[in-house]
Amino acid sequence: MPIRLTTGGRAEWVKLVAERVGTDLMDTTTDIGGEFSAALIRGIFDQWHVSFMQKTDGEADDDGEVWKPLAEETIQRKVRGLESGKLKGQTDRLTERSRTLTERFTAELVRQGVDAASARQRAAAWAWRAAQFRPADRVPIGIETHRLEESLQPGTAAGNNYGRSSPFQVAERTAHEIVIGTEVENDKGRRYAHWFHKMRPIFTDPQMLRWVKRAAVAALRDIRPRIQEYFE
Repeated sequence: MPIRLTTGGRAEWVKLVAERVGTDLMDTTTDIGGEFSAALIRGIFDQWHVSFMQKTDGEADDDGEVWKPLAEETIQRKVRGLESGKLKGQTDRLTERSRTLTERFTAELVRQGVDAASARQRAAAWAWRAAQFRPADRVPIGIETHRLEESLQPGTAAGNNYGRSSPFQVAERTAHEIVIGTEVENDKGRRYAHWFHKMRPIFTDPQMLRWVKRAAVAALRDIRPRIQEYFE
């Protein structure tokens, strides 16, 4: 379910950014615009993934959004899958996966202004829950194959290049348009993010607007030296 962030159409998401930073930065075909948009995309996914991880544990995210709990039969199905060993994350890769996720989640939180010690403690708890299934009363929401969760993880921003975190992650740029989102597929090749979103929204319009604003501020901070060079 890709989301289009443009200077037209759903203008409130990106137009206000263009008005604040100027049209050069919103032209993704220029070097400076490419750097800004790469950092902007990473910053949006930073917040999107943190929100997903909060809600998957049955908690409200930082914007107060919360998902409805799983049905009892769904919990039991997942527990049976755990016991049969069919669900991903039940191999000896658990510890290594948890360690890798801890580092990634910690970096996300630190970029959002959380102090390092608190970020690591919070990230470690998320990472272990994301890496495994828990007892019946602690089955995570929306994490089974990990494909959806991984498709929302922030990728890498290096210069004007953005590297996706997953082959299912959408991160496309044209001159004045950014398209982000997820087109995650099941084992049969069917896309299912839009169906999940209808049941448990992975973002709301007001929330996306806040994420774009915060990501734009962070992106401007990250590339400030390049902006100064560009406009000199």
